[in-house]
Amino acid sequence: MTGAEIVIAIISILASFATCAQYATQVTEKIKQKRELARAVRQAERLGCSLRDSESTIGDELHNLRRLNGTIGLGHGMFWDSVVYSKDNSFDLGPSELSLTEAQGVINSLQSLLRPLALQGNFIFPPDFSTYQTMADRSRRLTLESLHQLTGQLVSAASSTISLNSRSSLASSSTAVSPQPLMLSRTQLNFHNICKNARLYRENYDEFEHLTVEVPNGNNREWTCKHCNIVVSKASLRLSPLSPDLIWITAAGMFKAHCAREPGRTDGWTCIWTGVSQECNMRFDSEKRLLQHMKKLHVELGTRGQNSIIHLPADLRYRSPDTCGFGAIIGGQVMQDSEGSSCFFVPGSAS
Repeated sequence: MTGAEIVIAIISILASFATCAQYATQVTEKIKQKRELARAVRQAERLGCSLRDSESTIGDELHNLRRLNGTIGLGHGMFWDSVVYSKDNSFDLGPSELSLTEAQGVINSLQSLLRPLALQGNFIFPPDFSTYQTMADRSRRLTLESLHQLTGQLVSAASSTISLNSRSSLASSSTAVSPQPLMLSRTQLNFHNICKNARLYRENYDEFEHLTVEVPNGNNREWTCKHCNIVVSKASLRLSPLSPDLIWITAAGMFKAHCAREPGRTDGWTCIWTGVSQECNMRFDSEKRLLQHMKKLHVELGTRGQNSIIHLPADLRYRSPDTCGFGAIIGGQVMQDSEGSSCFFVPGSAS
């Protein structure tokens, strides 16, 4: 599926969401005339609001993708135009390609169901708004999944281009300036619909204490996001069942990672480290899965007394072991800063 085909499909889905929202409004106005349909009015209003919010969210995600060139500063030409609109470029979206096709089919079906209702003159029985809401939520979820997968493809392609350009520049000039870190685009593009407050925190616009409310809990300290009400707390994972070695993500780290809540979806979490694999572009459905991802890709255990390496966070906040939002104890040693801040390390941890 080419980038152009993906964009055309998403624009078509956006148009269908807008049309469905108009139909939902018309149906709402008509059933308001029936006092006995008061409950249906509330459902219809919720559907209309959900459709308009979905149109806005998907539109924002598409707009953010268009900012990719400006975000990572490739310099020559518009990366979005050259990659996405070229007929010669295709993206292997895997299951997400089918998801986009399904999302288009679902929202088109909803449109075909709402249109005759919008034209109907009189209502005796309320429409099945629960079914319509499920369809709207499903189309939204599938579309955003595909958009986020496309973002991952673009970020990976841009990363390769920057890496090649950087190596070329270093070869030709000892004073070459390194490119802007790719990690900035992961929050600025709102990868995986990161919660508004998580983005403010990751981009260093506000403090954890201002964005959360502490929840009284004697056993484990918890905080609630003021924007989406998700609860975050420290989570840890042993590196092996019988070993005292463990890694952890603090409440602040989990706050960095949390996704905005979406209808019909469980809470989600995103990678908070510098990207090293396509798996870093995934959405994780539990704290444990995020920790397992950290263990697999962002912790490199040393052997024969060598240092263990832990990757840096992908955000604009202070990067120290005390403030990064995660840590490790390996072989009785605690994660520390390394010279040059290219990574964190645990000294002689596997000796």
